[in-house]
Amino acid sequence: MEIDLNQTLRDLERDKWSDPTIVWTPLTQRIRDLARIPLREFTVEDLRLLIGQERALDTLLPLALEELKKDPFAEGDMYVGDLLMTVLREAKAPKAELKRIVATALARLGELDEVDREELEPPLRQAYETL
Repeated sequence: MEIDLNQTLRDLERDKWSDPTIVWTPLTQRIRDLARIPLREFTVEDLRLLIGQERALDTLLPLALEELKKDPFAEGDMYVGDLLMTVLREAKAPKAELKRIVATALARLGELDEVDREELEPPLRQAYETL
């Protein structure tokens, strides 16, 4: 499926983005704001946030996977590799493609500083074995 990056999530999934009963918090407001900007303007953090909230997965997982192919350690606002860790928790992510990305990340662990490497290596190895 080809995704038009000039569209917004509201354009693509209008019925899923209008909930009059929602309680507005800073997080829900941020999610609402993201639904109104073109996908081409999304950052790694935007992808991480929305995927972590299980929003628009059919649209956003392919975009996240493209980011991860370029850099498996792509990071939003949390930590090195936070996008990959978020995608790994999502059951809808395509397993074969994700396993290739995890293999690349494992091969590139030496590029990270010691602290990041020690934090990421165990969950990446476990993910690789279970994918």
